[in-house]
Amino acid sequence: MIQVLAETKENIIATRAYGKLTDADYKKLLPIMTNALKKFKKICWYFEIVSFEEYQMQAFWDDVKFDLQHIGCYEKIVLVCEKKWHYLILRLIRPFIKTEINFFDLDEKDKALCWIKN
Repeated sequence: MIQVLAETKENIIATRAYGKLTDADYKKLLPIMTNALKKFKKICWYFEIVSFEEYQMQAFWDDVKFDLQHIGCYEKIVLVCEKKWHYLILRLIRPFIKTEINFFDLDEKDKALCWIKN
């Protein structure tokens, strides 16, 4: 599931993922990102992964399609998760996104939010 966090403001989209990520999650998230892009040239994405069980293939495909269509629209991305996910996520998104990406551990959420806002 993807939860949109209260820190979502202006060009900053803040989300928390946990459990199973489904196509319905991305159908909820992508309009929020699209609306932000209508107002701002670039967006920043705070993406926190608390516990990850499964990623539906359709959800992955929706994510990839959005990223390909908006390849230059990310100003910054911060991933907050356990270290074991850092490398895997970077390998998945690096071919699609040419932007500044930073990683923080789950216990560094405040630092991550500070980084994405500045």
